[in-house]
Amino acid sequence: MSWVREIVWFAAVGLAITLAIFLLPGSKRRGGVDELTQSAEQVRSEFAAQRAQRAERLAKVQTDGTLETLRSIGRVYRNHLARTKTPPTADDFRELIGMWRGRRDDQPPVIQWGVDLARVPTPTGTALAWERTPGADGQRCVLLADAETAKLIPEPEFEKLPRAK
Repeated sequence: MSWVREIVWFAAVGLAITLAIFLLPGSKRRGGVDELTQSAEQVRSEFAAQRAQRAERLAKVQTDGTLETLRSIGRVYRNHLARTKTPPTADDFRELIGMWRGRRDDQPPVIQWGVDLARVPTPTGTALAWERTPGADGQRCVLLADAETAKLIPEPEFEKLPRAK
């Protein structure tokens, strides 16, 4: 029976030490809740930063896609002028118009039809096609009348930009 007493004695001492470490006021383990809260806040802030980076990358991909769509409109516009020697109309591109959509606003762009690009006085300062609505950053994707240059233009500057006629 003495061996049972020794086991109980060791268990009691072990329990007392454990309780002293974890439950006494002022011990280092007492701040566990604060440490968990700080850890959770750190994970939350890292997640928010990653989400912001993903949103930035998505916005860049959407903007690049819209600019490329406008450039393809410019290529088709120039090719039609070179081939037929007449400015294109919406009827000339009926099949393609349904496929041309901005990636940022998912709407078809506004295109100035019937413009002879050779007669535009300042092709790099005149809008030929643009997305219908500006992006969240207050800029709009615009194809200039040289039918090659597509770029982002701030909305106030876009309002002043002459349209091709």
